[in-house]
Amino acid sequence: MRRLRLPRLALALLLLPAGCARAEDAPPEAYEVEYGLRLLPDQGTAQASISIEQDQAQVKQLTIRIDPKRYFDFEGPGKIELLDDAVEWTVPANGGKLTYVVRIDHVRDEAEYDAHVTSSWALFRAEDIFPPTSARTEVGAVSKATLRVRLPPRWEAAVPFAKSARSYVIEQAHRRLDFPKGWMLLGDLDITTAEIEGTKITIASPNDHPFHAEDVMALLRWNLPELRKILQGFPDRLLIVGAQDPMWRGGLSGPGSMYVHAARPLIQSDGTSPILHELTHVVTHAYAGPQSDWIVEGLAELYSLEMLRRSGTIDEARHRRTLERLARRGSKVRNVTDTESRGAITARAVTILHALDERIREATEGARSLDDVLRRLAVERDEVTEKRFREIASDVAGQNLDGFFDSEVPRG
Repeated sequence: MRRLRLPRLALALLLLPAGCARAEDAPPEAYEVEYGLRLLPDQGTAQASISIEQDQAQVKQLTIRIDPKRYFDFEGPGKIELLDDAVEWTVPANGGKLTYVVRIDHVRDEAEYDAHVTSSWALFRAEDIFPPTSARTEVGAVSKATLRVRLPPRWEAAVPFAKSARSYVIEQAHRRLDFPKGWMLLGDLDITTAEIEGTKITIASPNDHPFHAEDVMALLRWNLPELRKILQGFPDRLLIVGAQDPMWRGGLSGPGSMYVHAARPLIQSDGTSPILHELTHVVTHAYAGPQSDWIVEGLAELYSLEMLRRSGTIDEARHRRTLERLARRGSKVRNVTDTESRGAITARAVTILHALDERIREATEGARSLDDVLRRLAVERDEVTEKRFREIASDVAGQNLDGFFDSEVPRG
């Protein structure tokens, strides 16, 4: 019998114990990241830190996008290079801790803030403290991230993260480097919690800022189930934070969270709902690409109205009158693509998207609708462009809808 002769390398691999492989073939182990936040209300600032713990030099460099007027005093081991709009930190092979200072207050519109700190509370997005950061790492390296918050005495924290011991767990399955995102409210707070359809809802506001938390919770009890019927993978938790002046008099969404000014009504006179509008943003994870803000904002506005209709919060007649009112408001818009979608542009977007829904239902004899398009966008969790939106809508309808978009979307 002829003896089979194996190459030496193959023979060596066969002789390894079960479950073992060459060290150079093993994927890098997860590295640990701890984000630190310590508020200094009297100074209007926060001390922030990013700590990397690693034993295989998995992380080579972090690039943090900053406004140098707002972020300063960067210190830590390794090389720190300050650029015009970024900081590059070359991380030591055994890790290290980068510290810096953040000015919290940020004016969005005249004297209205979208980030603000007082002696008794602070309201901001986590991204205000930990700006968008990219990492140069070993191939396959992933992070295990936590957030630790140090508060003044008797302060509480309302955040969109799961609690673990003395820190919060930061998980973003679609990123190699997890970092905190979403709204945060810290201070002397009024907090209301409930569970609706498997989602833990937390509504928080500063204690001296009356906020209609129970009314908001009632609105969600009626309407959140309708959105859950459309979208899979609904978040386990949702944080709603509210405050009065001098905070911005609008609504803003974030991952797992939203901000709504305390003076905003549950349902506006035009029949739409600011809270349900922001809820749609939160659960679809959609963000607009160039010239496509009208799609994202139009979907949020239309589905705020759709949830009200489907839940029976408003009747069919009110729903029809609202669509007619929005159509009149947006009738003079000549271009929906070249600016942020607000007011009349969003109203025109609602009219376009409602017509698209009818077109899809007609093409599929009622088997499919705009719901299927929204569902696809939520699954993709990606930038929404008109090109991609056309592709999805055409696929759902089973026919090319370029003619519809060319005729119905005004471009100036």
